[in-house]
Amino acid sequence: AYALSDSLHLYTSSYPTAGWFNLVIEGDGTDTILNFDSATSGPGIAIYGWGGRLELARFTLKNAFEDGISVNHGETISSAKYISRLNFHDIVIEDCGRHGLAMTNTYMSEFSSIESRNNQSNGFHLAGNHTSLSFTRCWAGGDATYQNGGNKGTGWFINGVIYSTFEACASDWSGLAGGMISNTCTTNLLICGAESNDKEGFYISTGSTYRTGVAVPDIYGLTLNGCFAYNNSKEGV
Repeated sequence: AYALSDSLHLYTSSYPTAGWFNLVIEGDGTDTILNFDSATSGPGIAIYGWGGRLELARFTLKNAFEDGISVNHGETISSAKYISRLNFHDIVIEDCGRHGLAMTNTYMSEFSSIESRNNQSNGFHLAGNHTSLSFTRCWAGGDATYQNGGNKGTGWFINGVIYSTFEACASDWSGLAGGMISNTCTTNLLICGAESNDKEGFYISTGSTYRTGVAVPDIYGLTLNGCFAYNNSKEGV
């Protein structure tokens, strides 16, 4: 295990470094642990654009003060700064003070076999202005039912996503909905599941609440194909 007392900052552009393109950080499996329990501010890993071509793989990140991994850190969905060509796989993110994986203005990126569990807000937080994303076999869950486990917020917060896919992904034991989807267009959820979440399995909404800076103002062409929801909304099955 590696004990870290501050955020790990990764710059995928020419500022402030000479340009860290094609950077790979790979552990030796989930027993490689980045433990941020002595940090007093910030995310575990903060990733900055412009740019991309970053691979993160085969490690566990835990106890970040804020988000576990923050992609395009510090930017808002009204910003013109994007980041792309990311490949994250075989990662566990757990016990963080806010979201597990948080993303803003991200496109042309692939995420597979990521577990985001027992975090204090959303498991996966896609804030907005995303295109060409692929999520495969990713799970928002926990080692016990919320309130002792699971993510305290929504398993999947998906906002402002266009022409992207989520395949064989799931959310279990969240404090809110399994998946909350808003302002999203031409996106496919294929064989995804939501079980035992405190609120809805899948909650699809329109309106302007999360629209700031997002080019898609509503729900169009959203497909749920072969998806499964069971035992959600704990007031009753």
